[in-house]
Amino acid sequence: RPLRRGLALGLVAAALLAGLAAAIGFALGGLRISFGGPPPGSPLPPSLVIERAFGREVTLDQARAELVFIPVLPSLPDLGEPDHVFVSHRASGGMLTLVWGDRPGLPADAESGLGIVITEFRADIGPEVFEKLINSGVRVERTGVGGQPAYWIEGGDHFFFYRDATGRVVNTTIRLVGTTLVWEDTGGRTLRIEGAPSLADAQWVAETLEES
Repeated sequence: RPLRRGLALGLVAAALLAGLAAAIGFALGGLRISFGGPPPGSPLPPSLVIERAFGREVTLDQARAELVFIPVLPSLPDLGEPDHVFVSHRASGGMLTLVWGDRPGLPADAESGLGIVITEFRADIGPEVFEKLINSGVRVERTGVGGQPAYWIEGGDHFFFYRDATGRVVNTTIRLVGTTLVWEDTGGRTLRIEGAPSLADAQWVAETLEES
């Protein structure tokens, strides 16, 4: 009986330890073992980066040095620093993409793992450009950000036309996380917020963008 009682207590202790480890992880020497999904900042699958044409992953300082414009970042504590920063040169002057994973109130897409994605570049997206945007199954709602005209886009394939800093008209297909909010700010930047659960959430993020 003492042996059985000891074994039972040992199993209970092991179960409690397993539960604690599953919740917080544990350390063995210099090795820490944790459980659950990948932590923020984990590398994105290369296939996803290529599919989304994010470009090359860099630091924020490297991005600032490469771009011809001053980037803006959200000041929301709930978002914090982006998990990933990418620069590409699909647009004249460079294109910046900031990527966040799962955040409180701003859940990540279950399939891609992407949460909020903010894209920035220099371009002209006047009303005549958006006349070409609507395709079958796409809903476009005119709204605003910081007193500037903005567009909330959802559904279907999103074909996006813009005039870059050299005056060249570029058309591209937006590969969306979900819905997107697009506008041109007073600094001449075109900004795109993808992955917000609603227009109100996207505007909540947009209104906190500050030059950085």
